[in-house]
Amino acid sequence: MGKTKSIKGNTIVISGTFSGRRRKFNDKALLDMIIYLKSCGYTLVFVGLTKLQETRYGVYNINYDKYGLNLINSLTYAELLKIIDEASLVISPDGGLIHIAGLTDTPIMGLYTIINEKCVSPIRNNKIGYKCYNIKAPIHCYSCYTKTNDFYQCLQHEGKVLQFLDSYNKLGDADCVLSITSDVIIDKLKEVLKEIK
Repeated sequence: MGKTKSIKGNTIVISGTFSGRRRKFNDKALLDMIIYLKSCGYTLVFVGLTKLQETRYGVYNINYDKYGLNLINSLTYAELLKIIDEASLVISPDGGLIHIAGLTDTPIMGLYTIINEKCVSPIRNNKIGYKCYNIKAPIHCYSCYTKTNDFYQCLQHEGKVLQFLDSYNKLGDADCVLSITSDVIIDKLKEVLKEIK
C-alpha cells in the first residue's frame, strides 16, 4: 500500500469500475465529473476490482493516472476502508463500494438506476441513508429490478434475454445509465460539496 500515504485532505474516492451495464456511470458523465472535481482542487483516488471471475465487471476507458491516484485492483479491503474513512466523499454507482463506505461516516454520493436507493442505502448512526446523497435515474423505469416485469421488459426490448450474462458488459449503456447525465451529476455534486464543507 505504498501508493496510499498521501490521501488525507480534500480527497474524493471514486469507483473506477462497475458491476454491470445498468449499475455504472454514463462514461461521458464520469469523465466530466472527474474534470470538474479536479478543477475544484480535489485529489481523486480511483478504486475498484476488475479481477473477479464474473464477466459483468469492467473498468471505464479512462486513463485514471492522468487525473489522480489509480488504486484499482491494488488494495485489500482493510486498506480500502482506511482510505474511505479518511476521504471527504465517496462517489459510486450502486455496488460494493457504497456498502464498504457504509462502514464509515464518510459522505456517499450514490447513483441508482435499477434498484431503489431506499432499499440499499447504508444504515449508519441508526438512520437509513445517513450522509448519503443519492441520484436516481430520472426515467420511468427507475428501480426496475424491484419491478421484475420492467427489468425483463428492458432486456426483451434489447433482444438480449438469453445472452444476458454472457454479454452483460458488451451491450452499451442502458437508458437508465444514459439518463444520469453530466449536468445531473455535477448539479448534485455542487450541492453535496457545499453541504460537506
